[in-house]
Amino acid sequence: TQVVLPRIKNDLLDLFLAVAEERLEHTVLHIDSQTAVTVVAAAGGYPEEYVSGFPVHGLDEVSDSFVYHAGTKKENERVVTSGGRVLSVTSLGKNIAEAREKCYRSLEKIRYERIYYRMDIGSDLMAE
Repeated sequence: TQVVLPRIKNDLLDLFLAVAEERLEHTVLHIDSQTAVTVVAAAGGYPEEYVSGFPVHGLDEVSDSFVYHAGTKKENERVVTSGGRVLSVTSLGKNIAEAREKCYRSLEKIRYERIYYRMDIGSDLMAE
């Protein structure tokens, strides 16, 4: 979902209404031609034992990616970790390499204690 929704140019509410009103077959779906890549930021130790409750910093510094919250909650007006899969960062680019680079640049701005994310996402698709 994280790589599909940012590429849909249509108003999502209009698409849901078309489904509900059984007129989806008359709707043209417009898709952005860019490539999307998503990288999950997890809690250190996930999927085994991990600790939650760490403040998440840098979210307001991310400007060219979508940040989806999964294992977070708001506590005393700040965002803290509350699960194993904490955030997903999705970026668009002209190709996998560009989208992937944007993801990792955005992830460098996000900080919380024991943050962990894989560094190989999409690399297998770039191999020639």
